[in-house]
Amino acid sequence: SAPQSMIINEFNPFTVGNLDGDAFLNGNSNPIFNMSSRGPSPCTQDSSLKIKPTVCAPGTDILSSIPGNKYAKMTGTSMASPHIAGVYALLKQIYPNKSVSELKKTIAYSAIDLGPTGKDNSYGYGLINAYQAAKYLDDNKAPEKINDLSVISAKTNSVTIKWTTPIDSSYLNVYSYDLRISNQPINENNFFIADKIEIHKPKKIGTVDTFTINTLEPNKTYYIAMKSSDMWNNISEISNIVSFTTN
Repeated sequence: SAPQSMIINEFNPFTVGNLDGDAFLNGNSNPIFNMSSRGPSPCTQDSSLKIKPTVCAPGTDILSSIPGNKYAKMTGTSMASPHIAGVYALLKQIYPNKSVSELKKTIAYSAIDLGPTGKDNSYGYGLINAYQAAKYLDDNKAPEKINDLSVISAKTNSVTIKWTTPIDSSYLNVYSYDLRISNQPINENNFFIADKIEIHKPKKIGTVDTFTINTLEPNKTYYIAMKSSDMWNNISEISNIVSFTTN
């Protein structure tokens, strides 16, 4: 029978094209598989909804399971669709409060545009991109400023400092620290000029953390400051500045 009018809106149903991933990585400018289903869709009379597929994903020569506890390379949109499901699952883990509709739109809007500029009937919005999809929903908020950086003890060649892991709203919370030390006062303008000290990964939010800096020179005054960043490299303001003099 003739196809039924099942298109409800731009993302329902959410259709997937089969792209040759190896061809794309090797620079092929038109990597859509030749048997991948294309639009315009006959399932609606609304011309604005006829674009098919919604997005595309690798679906050519994909290693998959087959009967007999074996694996084999297979091709088709049935191989491309699990990539979409995987990206959706990742997004749902990072943004559990986002709706199905919001996550579908995110997958589409963050795709790599291929073929003619904009949506088209070979690639839809383009090739899915898990990283860009996750970043698309980021709130762009940096971790809170560290306000309680302090010196526990200063010795002849070392200093031990402490601070509290700041609050951050991203999925992994505070992801990294940037610790700087200098013999000159540190401020926002010269922070990145000061010497960088490699430091461990941040601990759980609210944890009082400590770190010891070694190989310092005796009888010298030093200044220390920190910044923190989240998984998307949103960088906090500079912390309070502390100074000390080695023995």
